Amino acid sequence: MDGTLLDTESIGILAWIEAFGEHGILIDAATAALPIGHTMPQSQAIFKTALGVGPDYEIIQKRSLEIFGILAKRDGIPVKRGARRILSRLKSRGVSVGLATSTPREKALRQLDEVGLAEFFDAAVCGDDLAEHKPSPEVYREAVRRLGHVPSIEIWAVEDSANGIRSAHRAGLSVAFIPDIHSPDPEVESLATERHPHLDSLADRFGLGG
Repeated sequence: MDGTLLDTESIGILAWIEAFGEHGILIDAATAALPIGHTMPQSQAIFKTALGVGPDYEIIQKRSLEIFGILAKRDGIPVKRGARRILSRLKSRGVSVGLATSTPREKALRQLDEVGLAEFFDAAVCGDDLAEHKPSPEVYREAVRRLGHVPSIEIWAVEDSANGIRSAHRAGLSVAFIPDIHSPDPEVESLATERHPHLDSLADRFGLGG
C-alpha cells in the first residue's frame, strides 16, 4: 500500500524529520526513509541501530504519528499514478485483488477508504494480522489464502520495497517492481519479474488501457 498505491512515504519522511528534530536529533531524508517497507517494531530497531536513540524513541515515534496525521489531514494523502485506474479496471473484469501491507489494519483500511480505494479489495492482510512480517513469505501466502486459494502461478504482487519483493518472491509469486523513494539494491531487484515506472505502465502491460 505505502509507496505503491499511496504516497504516504514522503509524508512519513517529513514526520520523522520533524519529530526527531523536536528532540534535538537532526536527521536527513535518507535516514528518515530507512524504515520504509518495515513494521513499527522493525522501524524501532532500524532507528536504534542508525542513530543510537534510546528510551525517548517511543515518544518520538508517537510524535511522528501525530505529525503524520496533521500533514495528511491538511494536505491529503496523494494516490500514486495509475492506482485508481488499474484497480477499477481489475475490478470491472472480475479479477481478485488482495492487499498485503505492513501497515496496521485500522490505519490501512481507513487511509484506503479516505481516498476511495478500499472498495477495490477482496481481501487484506495487514501488519497486525500475523506474527511474521515481510520479508517473510507468510504475508503473501495468507493473502493468497484469503483470495480463495488462487494458484500462485496466476498471481502477481506489486511492490516498491526490498522486504516486499523478498516476501512475494519467497511466496512463489511473480513480482512487478515499481520504484518509489527507497529502491532496493540490484540483488534484491533481480528477484522481481518485471520493473515498471508506475502503475499506468503496469496497466498497459496487462491490457488494461483505455
